[in-house]
Amino acid sequence: ALWTVDVRDSTFANVVSDARRSLERATGDDVAWIPRTLTDELTLHTEVCTDVDVIAERLERARTMTPNPAHAERRVGLDLVAGMPFAGTGYTWNDAEGLTSAAIVTVTAAAAEMAEHCLDLGDVEGVFWATGQGLLVLPGHEELISLRMRAHAAEGDLAGEWAGQGRDQPV
Repeated sequence: ALWTVDVRDSTFANVVSDARRSLERATGDDVAWIPRTLTDELTLHTEVCTDVDVIAERLERARTMTPNPAHAERRVGLDLVAGMPFAGTGYTWNDAEGLTSAAIVTVTAAAAEMAEHCLDLGDVEGVFWATGQGLLVLPGHEELISLRMRAHAAEGDLAGEWAGQGRDQPV
């Protein structure tokens, strides 16, 4: 799944061994993050997760919290966003599995919820930060841009107010 061409078993084994060593060095644990098997199956320890898993978990937790802790919970998740999912990898399996779309939906939802909360607090800088994180994964996302325009309106930019409310400007 990682290569578009067949690779030798030894190449695959070397890559997996490098991943095992990297996980062990990064954590300092003797945990079998990628257990050795005598089959073609590659399993991961149940505690191995992606940044998107962390963002989704934080978003779900935030939805059950009072506003201030929820705000912090979303921010921790959104701090993990660095750009478009799988950018520069050339993988095709992630799109076939719907992973890219799921990641984008998760991040933009978290960004929109945080931006809405920031608007409610009058935290314009927070709106721009949250929407900026969401726009890293999907530039041009309409809801996030609308939230930015509402933040501009909160700062007195009337063009932002009209665009953020979805109404036509008077002529």
